[in-house]
Amino acid sequence: MLVNSVSPSIYIQKKISSQKTESSQVEVNQTVFPSNFTTVDFTNMSRQDLRDWSNEQIKSGKMTLDDASPFMFMSLDIPVSGDYNLNLNKKVDFFSIVENGLDGAKSNHDLTSLKLLEKALNIMKNNQKNNVDITT
Repeated sequence: MLVNSVSPSIYIQKKISSQKTESSQVEVNQTVFPSNFTTVDFTNMSRQDLRDWSNEQIKSGKMTLDDASPFMFMSLDIPVSGDYNLNLNKKVDFFSIVENGLDGAKSNHDLTSLKLLEKALNIMKNNQKNNVDITT
């Protein structure tokens, strides 16, 4: 499943029917997603950039679908009113979004969300372009 673009069953069918060699897959990934996706700046990136990055991580096998789910939700910006006009190119600090989510999960004793967000935070730290000191 690609974040916000393809259902899981379609993704699995494409994956099974696609018998590309490893070298041709690398070539395709480099064409679609340039090398600037190897490290990213989660402190100043757009929701579209986050979607593109997480999709690349899934396609390249660097991240599982379960690990990608918090990134899918972070790439959305839907206000409580439901009146959303998404600006996918507005820069966002995703570290602060995760921090707020961790605080909420802790205060609500939501262990499932807490684990997902902690894992997302670790993934973000490992892929962050510059060192970031975020304490959980």
